[in-house]
Amino acid sequence: ARARDAWDQAFSELKYQNALKAWSELVTACDLYVNEMKPWALAKDPNATERLQVVMGVCLRMIQTLGALIAPVLPHASREIGVALGLGENAFERIEGGFEDRTSFKLVTDTPKLFMRVQLPQPEAN
Repeated sequence: ARARDAWDQAFSELKYQNALKAWSELVTACDLYVNEMKPWALAKDPNATERLQVVMGVCLRMIQTLGALIAPVLPHASREIGVALGLGENAFERIEGGFEDRTSFKLVTDTPKLFMRVQLPQPEAN
């Protein structure tokens, strides 16, 4: 909710760099959450099924929010996120009062990489 509010405020003030900063902070929060919750370990524990469902639900909601927010800036990436979540190409179109809340997801096994990791050149050893 904070990321959405910050995004909307920054866009309304035409401060796009602030909107992208809010989006980037949500990406970082999502990454930290995944690393702390370790869903890959929960998936291996038969006693952690409920916890895994909660963790994956939170992850899906964060990814859904990220896809919705980035739509005006990266429409192709936003569409691909919607498709990967099984929500369709138009999942993140703006509607009166915000974004449509879609809560049913399907299992996705193969998705394209939307953002490639940047590999910085390594300094040469002397």
